[in-house]
Amino acid sequence: MSTATSTVQMVVGSTIFKKVVMAVSGAIMVGWLTIHMIGNLQVFLGPEVLNEYGHWIQNAEWIWPARIVMLAAIGAHIWSAIALIQLSRAARPAAYEQKRQTTFTSMAAKSMRWGGLVVVLFLLFHLADLTFGVPGASAASFEHGEVYANLTSSLARPPVALLYIVANLALGMHLYHGVWSMIHTVGVTNAAVQAWRRPLATFFALLIPGGNIFIAVACMTGLVHTITGH
Repeated sequence: MSTATSTVQMVVGSTIFKKVVMAVSGAIMVGWLTIHMIGNLQVFLGPEVLNEYGHWIQNAEWIWPARIVMLAAIGAHIWSAIALIQLSRAARPAAYEQKRQTTFTSMAAKSMRWGGLVVVLFLLFHLADLTFGVPGASAASFEHGEVYANLTSSLARPPVALLYIVANLALGMHLYHGVWSMIHTVGVTNAAVQAWRRPLATFFALLIPGGNIFIAVACMTGLVHTITGH
């Protein structure tokens, strides 16, 4: 084995590398989630605006490169999360882990694990519901290209709206701990920046899920139709 290959394996296998991969991939997804939420808020501007926005997104030249980047980021995030969990388990004896499991593992760490799983499962449902129009997941009236009608009719179903709300609460917890850890992982140690770590984490944890939950509630209660007149 060459020295270069050995060095690469050492770097890739290190905890620091995996944390950096998780931080960078997480940052990409936070950016995408923010843009996605802001775009969906156009539902309150009426069907013409939201449908035109959806048509523009679907036909943009950069959409497939962006999708590939997002898929790569999701894959890298899941890989690094699993790898870090395995390293954490291997670093301490099984007997000690069983004895100290309820006290050693913080609530934050637990929420990152199950919260991430909830978000992934919700993403699959979300794609089936509003992107592919899979029967059973999407509303019976689903029609490709009719973004406003598809979104409002789907979230008008209370079970689906509640699912979106619960999933976004899990996303909020994941975002809070993720952004909080990300700033530390990428090596930002300046005291002034560190002082903003918690407020910044709180901001994204409230902004993205808050916007998504507001949309779900507005569609479920019919408020969106009152605002838009459609």
